[in-house]
Amino acid sequence: MAVGGADLALVGAATAGALVATAVGVRGVLARGEWRDGATESFLLALFTSSGMAMLVTLTDTWRPRTNAFGDTLIDWPGWAYRSQLGLYVLVLLGSCYLLLTRFPRRGATVHVPALLVLLVALVSDGSALLHGDSPFSPYYVVATGLLAAVTIAPRGLGVHVGLGTFGAIAGLVSGVAVLVNQEFATFACGSGKCGLLGFNFRGFLTNENAIGLYLALIMPFVFMAFGRWTGGVLSAYLVFLVLLSGSRTSAVGAVATFVVLVLVRPDPRRPDRGTGRAVLLGGVLGGGVLLGAALPFLPHDSTSFTGRASLWQLAEAALGQGGSLLLGRGALGWDDVRQAGLIDQSAVYSVHNQYLQVLFVSGVLGAALFVAALVVLLAQAGRAWFLVVGCAVLPVVVVGATESPWAIDNVDWLSWALPGVLLSCPVAARHHARHRREDAGAVPAARVAEPSP
Repeated sequence: MAVGGADLALVGAATAGALVATAVGVRGVLARGEWRDGATESFLLALFTSSGMAMLVTLTDTWRPRTNAFGDTLIDWPGWAYRSQLGLYVLVLLGSCYLLLTRFPRRGATVHVPALLVLLVALVSDGSALLHGDSPFSPYYVVATGLLAAVTIAPRGLGVHVGLGTFGAIAGLVSGVAVLVNQEFATFACGSGKCGLLGFNFRGFLTNENAIGLYLALIMPFVFMAFGRWTGGVLSAYLVFLVLLSGSRTSAVGAVATFVVLVLVRPDPRRPDRGTGRAVLLGGVLGGGVLLGAALPFLPHDSTSFTGRASLWQLAEAALGQGGSLLLGRGALGWDDVRQAGLIDQSAVYSVHNQYLQVLFVSGVLGAALFVAALVVLLAQAGRAWFLVVGCAVLPVVVVGATESPWAIDNVDWLSWALPGVLLSCPVAARHHARHRREDAGAVPAARVAEPSP
């Protein structure tokens, strides 16, 4: 659709400001020698899991619209893009195998227990699929399993924030540029009760407003922490602006809530600290969000509640009640079976639209218990010093997880960088490092302790 000149000027000015902030932030990262320990791997993971190809297709204006059996207008990649993306997924799998083969045999190598538990969730989901007569051996499921296996041994800590945060800033810039150079794709008219901040909906370089909204909301904490409070804050505000343009309601709530908490909590992976008051605030938000999101699908609802999501939850719950599926779930392809039965339309095909019910649906009570254990162990390993960092990384997932499923776990998609990012957001033996920092601080004169850090 055509965007007004004043609106284009506003988007252009915001994008130009974000470009300057990105240049300043990246320059600082490189000057401090922080592009290491997982930065390249994290950057490439985000680039290779659909994002880079989607950006290329958008900037070259080669998207192809079509109408499906439900009468919905869909936008597909051209054939060359699909083939190229499959090749990129192969590279992700090969890179995962390389990490496993080169890092696991090292003396002192530490297996990341939370990632191992999440890998077990994926394996339960795959096993359940086999029990239900489905085959989880397509490239998308094999790549997801290989990636989670690599996360058990991958580098952790600041480098992950730097890599994902840098790519997140680039994703925001490309989204803004898309409005300026490819309006017909990047923007579309308001409808279905959705309308962006400037009177149109926005999908950036992805297929719809929900996809880009989720993407930018989930990557925001990494952008904030990669570039520091001021530069990261400016770029995070720019991402919030883009999400508000999209018209995605869930993503808007997630992005605004995440931005506010980031500003108040001020997580810093370079100088992690306890921040008791801030930790209480963050813990309260996380705890309330998890309880609300986990309970929401099981509360009494009219099937039209939450823009029809309640009907999806009811379908998932009914499926879990059939054939003893509650223990192991319906498997990785169980929701696709629901689609093939004609019970859902294209907009709902990727998940049950609730993170907690999604895990329960694909892997049952066993997988859900492993999933909860993974998050508990992750926070326990983070300790008090790294709680703010890890908590803020997972925050947007908790907020949007009530009505979306951003972590696919058993499948690779456009958000497949998000779960590894959270799992790898604090370094190995965070408690050990925090203890030694306290001991070192106590061993130096008070004047030295009071000196500002370089």
